Amino acid sequence: MHIFLKYVYYGLLLSGFVILLTRRNKLGSIFFVFLPLYFFNLVTQIVNDVLVPLKINTFPYYHINQFISSFLLHSYYYTILEKRMSRYFVLVGFTCFSLYFGYHYLYHFDHIKTIDFSDFTVEGLFICCYVVVYFLELYRSDMAIILKDHSHFWISIGNLIFFSGCMFIMGFSSYLRQNNIELYSKLVYINYFLNLLLYSLYIKAFLCDLRTRR
Repeated sequence: MHIFLKYVYYGLLLSGFVILLTRRNKLGSIFFVFLPLYFFNLVTQIVNDVLVPLKINTFPYYHINQFISSFLLHSYYYTILEKRMSRYFVLVGFTCFSLYFGYHYLYHFDHIKTIDFSDFTVEGLFICCYVVVYFLELYRSDMAIILKDHSHFWISIGNLIFFSGCMFIMGFSSYLRQNNIELYSKLVYINYFLNLLLYSLYIKAFLCDLRTRR
């Protein structure tokens, strides 16, 4: 089951990357931030699959990729949010995330070598907040919006479901591993399916007909 889900994950990543490349002119320049996001996710997954059988610690690569992905998603929401206060909120959010990452993983350098999902949890909290702010701006907008053709809507739906779902699992992962490893091994599959849902919704967003100009 795990191997099958991994191949599906690779398929969705590669498909999304190719679709994004071929439709980049129709989508608009804001979507260029997803090119490095896909690239680094692919590289991190490949590095993990190569090094884990060699018993080499791959957690530092995941944490570094987490920071890069966070920077790119913060940049994305900074660009699509219209209100000045909303953009200021994104700047404050990324500053807080960066300070936490620097203190927790660089100042306490040993943490970067461990299975510690606190960086994901902190990032996920901010991303969910940005999604809510974006939906509020969308709701209050005077523009006529067709949601099925609105790329930012589908990306934000994917981010909200993925981060809110994974935050619960990863937030309690340490406790579950220590106290109920059987439950942890079952619940971790939720993360796999949420990943697949996220990149499926990203593909849906990249296939939308609406051209977004920023």
